[in-house]
Amino acid sequence: MGKTVIITLHADAGNLFNADRPTPDPKYISLSDSNEGSTSTGNWEDYLTEVHVGQYAIWEGICLKPEDKIAGYSVSIDSINRKPEFFETRELGFRGRNGIVTAKVQSVKPEYNRYSYQIHFSIHYQCRSKCFVIDPKLIVNN
Repeated sequence: MGKTVIITLHADAGNLFNADRPTPDPKYISLSDSNEGSTSTGNWEDYLTEVHVGQYAIWEGICLKPEDKIAGYSVSIDSINRKPEFFETRELGFRGRNGIVTAKVQSVKPEYNRYSYQIHFSIHYQCRSKCFVIDPKLIVNN
């Protein structure tokens, strides 16, 4: 029996927010999870998280550097784009500061058990925000 998996997006919030051309470059963004997810390159682009049928996946965003949080930056997970058959809920999103998204994993056909999905997130600072998208991978353990 699996467990709930927490997927954490770590953002170098200050540098990403203030970059001349802010893009979710792997030098500003990394992922980790509570189920020993991995990446062969060290980049979020091929980060693979294993989730379990009947359990929950929770996405959260945090500032990579404590000084960014102290300065007033925050990271919000705005929504998750995914195949509709992957999770029981159709709408996976919560807009706002410190947003966290939660979804219950459902059983999928073997051909759908591994896929890329999108994490839509934003960085907030002094009543302003900038939005970004990354597309790591999930695998369902039936």
